[in-house]
Amino acid sequence: MTAWLPMLHRLSRWAPVAILVGDVLAYRAVSAETALPCYFGRVASEAEYVAQQLQTKVMLYVNQSKLNLREAGFHDILHVFLGAPGPGRQNWLNNRLRLYDYVLAPDDESKAWLAARMMAYDVSTTVRIVGRPVPPAGPLSGLGARLRAADVAEAGVDVDAVVEELLQIRDERDRLVTERDARLAEQGIVLLKGGQA
Repeated sequence: MTAWLPMLHRLSRWAPVAILVGDVLAYRAVSAETALPCYFGRVASEAEYVAQQLQTKVMLYVNQSKLNLREAGFHDILHVFLGAPGPGRQNWLNNRLRLYDYVLAPDDESKAWLAARMMAYDVSTTVRIVGRPVPPAGPLSGLGARLRAADVAEAGVDVDAVVEELLQIRDERDRLVTERDARLAEQGIVLLKGGQA
């Protein structure tokens, strides 16, 4: 999580950003590293309460924790998985990516891996590339830097591209909610906070 903090700080210049974690040790580690608001919620009702209070539009995920499943039911939020580059890629390139509306992948190789292995998964609409090549200074020096990268930007993720994509996804979410609410209003249905009619 801490590897994504520089990107989250940059994003916070243009949109409200808060961090929600479901593990107390992760909460302590992250809150010690950032001034961004951090929240701890172990159960779905706590996470949903925080998301509603913050009027969350886009929820970001940096791992494939089972706790992520609790937010999958939040219907007014677009869910985005942030795929990290490097050798840990095999930990997140799996079928659970179907839970997310979008995947921001670090490179074309990750997108191709998903396209080749996941049946009925449209990478052309769900996966967006946000990486840039990291040229090695020597035969193996680039590899070492990529493995030890302190943050995802050092490992090849283009932070500005991630921020731009996330802002576009936020705007898309607003458009989708407006269109849905208009369709429902034509039928005499008004959704209350939390999506209840």
